[in-house]
Amino acid sequence: MDLGISGKVAFIAGGSKGIARSVSSLLAADGCKVAIVARDRTAIDRAVKEVTAEGGTAMGVSADLSTQEGVNSAVAEVTEEWGSPDICLSQITALGPEHWGAFSDVPVPSYANTFDLAVLTHIRLAHAVVPEMRRKGWGRFVHLGTLSAAEAATYFPSMIHNTVQPAMMGFLKSMSDELAREGITFNSVAPGWVNTEMLHGFFGNLGIEPDGIEPWVLENQNVPIGRLARPVEVASMIAYLCSDLAGYCTGNHIPVDGSMHRSNC
Repeated sequence: MDLGISGKVAFIAGGSKGIARSVSSLLAADGCKVAIVARDRTAIDRAVKEVTAEGGTAMGVSADLSTQEGVNSAVAEVTEEWGSPDICLSQITALGPEHWGAFSDVPVPSYANTFDLAVLTHIRLAHAVVPEMRRKGWGRFVHLGTLSAAEAATYFPSMIHNTVQPAMMGFLKSMSDELAREGITFNSVAPGWVNTEMLHGFFGNLGIEPDGIEPWVLENQNVPIGRLARPVEVASMIAYLCSDLAGYCTGNHIPVDGSMHRSNC
């Protein structure tokens, strides 16, 4: 399928691994110039080499996107090479065990810290890329988020996540309303349990080896489809939302979760 985005510049946060890595390949295959932005230079270089070997056009940018300086530097580097980003995938910042806990375990400062990582990170990136999207009259901003933004998680003590994550939905919906008539869309994709390096790291912190992850999920979670997702299954939804074909799709929080999400809307 021709997504109508050949020649567009795509800024892929976290694009060296996992779901975002798969997005990098899909957009490059459709003719986008893909900027793979992450911290790990080795992983970035490997991803760029792979995308290039597949016939795509890619560059790598090493940056800490949790800071305004890192965001500005990364966007400036991409803009200098190819022009300003037309497409931006803003991936949720990886949060460790220190960001989980029940009400009695979470000190008040932890809420502010997590809000900065899980919400302000994406707002900073939007401030860096949206002005030029507005000038061009076209843009796609996709947030790779979490189910707990719309439906409180219960599988671990998740007080801080269930409190902080919904703020992103308010931001994205407000942005979609404000920019809808300017050709710029804002959407969020919420994966379920996806077989990625991040998932392996998360369960590794709990003492669960990779071959035990899927059995744990299927035993402890309601996953009607009965398996973990492949990264490309989530990435394909993101690629569509980045396309010209998705111009009427904005302000949405879309679960790609094997029917885990229990809401009807």
